[in-house]
Amino acid sequence: MHQVRHAQGIHNVEGEKNHNAYLSPELFDAHLTPLGWDQVCIHCPPPKFMS
Repeated sequence: MHQVRHAQGIHNVEGEKNHNAYLSPELFDAHLTPLGWDQVCIHCPPPKFMS
C-alpha cells in the first residue's frame, strides 16, 4: 500500500511570492519545507509495525 499526502513544499512558498515559480524546472520535484514535514508527521504517522 502506498500513502500520499500533499504537504507544503518549497514550490508552494515560492509560488505564493511569484506565481511563475510554479513553472520553474528547479522546483519541479521540490523538497518539503519544515512545515511540510510537520504536516506529514501529524497526518501520516508511521504504521505500528514500523515504529
